Amino acid sequence: MVYMYRFFDNTMHESMRTDLRPECFDDVINRARHMFGRMSREFKVSGPGFLVVAIADPPNRFPFLACALGEGKPEVIQLHHDYACEQVRRLARTMFEDGHRSSWQSRCLDLSQRGGAISTTRYILAQSSDLPEAANEDCMLSLAVCLRLLSQPEAEEIAKITRNPYFPKIYEDLEDDGSFGIG
Repeated sequence: MVYMYRFFDNTMHESMRTDLRPECFDDVINRARHMFGRMSREFKVSGPGFLVVAIADPPNRFPFLACALGEGKPEVIQLHHDYACEQVRRLARTMFEDGHRSSWQSRCLDLSQRGGAISTTRYILAQSSDLPEAANEDCMLSLAVCLRLLSQPEAEEIAKITRNPYFPKIYEDLEDDGSFGIG
């Protein structure tokens, strides 16, 4: 079930037109949903669960797509939507200013600034959900490798920087169970 599937701007930045087009979003969303389902089982998330995925073009610093998948109370989904969009904006800023590859590097829970976003060569991918923050980041690392936005060694480098305890094990589990062949 898709709760929200929203483009923030009807005009896409020129650099986005070449490789991640709107017709590709269904594949991105389906893969994210599948990975989230797998991770929810792994972490024993109770209830139907949901996730918010935001995608941005770093120069614009704003998400051009955000979607919530699954079911949950609207106010909780809105909170995770706000977290994911904040991660994207913050990482877009800190990747240029400080060379960050993950929102985990500028994480500050006192300011509600969480981990869960990663940068690729072209996009920033963020996820916020009921999963642990590092698991949200792992989902995005796995999704980026699956979509060939990062190589596995690049994803492992980000996981090493952020001390992500789940990557590459979860990635390998997803690969072994055929999760990357969906869509």
